Amino acid sequence: MAKVHPLTLRLTDELQAFVDANSGDGTNFTNPSEFVEHLLWQRKLQDEAAQVRESIVAGYNDAIDGHVVPYEGDLRALMKRNPS
Repeated sequence: MAKVHPLTLRLTDELQAFVDANSGDGTNFTNPSEFVEHLLWQRKLQDEAAQVRESIVAGYNDAIDGHVVPYEGDLRALMKRNPS
């Protein structure tokens, strides 16, 4: 299990109202900590997805520019060994 670290936040009244409206009874989150943690995970995933997109675009641009190395292996066999 991951280690949990306490965090203290100072929020404006507007942000506190937003957190309160999205946590507690009638929401998907039982408390403000769960809601804020969910937002942080979303941001982390967005950042990781952006890095993957940037890598794909860079690779695509390399291919367009002719910066490629022919692959002479068996891609299907490689994919069967590493399905994920």
